[in-house]
Amino acid sequence: MENTSEKNRDTTAKRRIFTRTFTRSIVHYAVTCAFLAVINYRTSPQYWWVAWVAAGWGLNLLLSLIWRLTDEDDTCETR
Repeated sequence: MENTSEKNRDTTAKRRIFTRTFTRSIVHYAVTCAFLAVINYRTSPQYWWVAWVAAGWGLNLLLSLIWRLTDEDDTCETR
């Protein structure tokens, strides 16, 4: 019984850490892309290179979220 409670505590702690770091990553993404969009608009408005940065970084965030949501180590018990 104690082992299950300890696993639940570990899983909850891992989720909390992931949520905190993922939220921080999204805020960094939004602020940085907005800053780069302003720079892009002021320097070369005819070509929006900032879209490449946003797409690449956004793909990284999406893949890390999918990886975390489909990670079965936290949800299945080892016997």
